[in-house]
Amino acid sequence: VCGQFLSGDALASLDRIGARRAVESSGAERIAEGSVHLPGGAAVEFRLPSPALGISRWRLDDLLAARAREAGAHVRFSVRVVAMSGSPESGFLLRLAPADAAEEEVRARTIVGGWGRWDALDKSLDRPFLRRRRYFGWSRDYAGDTRFLSGKVRLYLFRGGYCGLSLVEGGSANLAGVIAETSRRAIGGAWEDVVLHARRSNPALEADLAKLEPGPQGFLGTVPVVFTAKPPTEGGMLMA
Repeated sequence: VCGQFLSGDALASLDRIGARRAVESSGAERIAEGSVHLPGGAAVEFRLPSPALGISRWRLDDLLAARAREAGAHVRFSVRVVAMSGSPESGFLLRLAPADAAEEEVRARTIVGGWGRWDALDKSLDRPFLRRRRYFGWSRDYAGDTRFLSGKVRLYLFRGGYCGLSLVEGGSANLAGVIAETSRRAIGGAWEDVVLHARRSNPALEADLAKLEPGPQGFLGTVPVVFTAKPPTEGGMLMA
């Protein structure tokens, strides 16, 4: 998953866990081609080696949680893991903080760290790659006449980063991108300022976003995004 774009390579994984049919029938946009737009105005068009899907993280995560429950998982929402300790040999102890109840402890034989980029738990594990050169990521939804994006993903380069625009279920468009921390610091301000910087740097992005209107969900941001190899395990935990 990149932004709200699910590459064709992911379909085999969805097959293995029995979730492919639900994802493909969810109204996800089928994406077969795209283009890269350079700041100077030139564009490079391409076809994907296999079709991708445009699906919001809200919908994808909900479908995966439902499939996990069908397979026997006990799924809980609005519960945060605030601390963990132990090892594969002795077992793990997790401290949970439900949104509407007192903290509780749970013991587990195995932990899979799938909490995304990045949680306070990463800091508690002192993961060294977090000290490398960092990027900021963002996404937001757009509405309007999105038909020009049908079946396509459009990528735009700008000073300090890049972003991509494609459709998800329901006909709304999603813009997701990354920007270097140094560039983000120089721009200052909010995510609106980052997108304005990108639009001023790339005429194709400016023309495409001029056709759309910001959607109701607003911006989602993440930091840091680190482009480097990451250890598959930490303290005996599998990191996903």
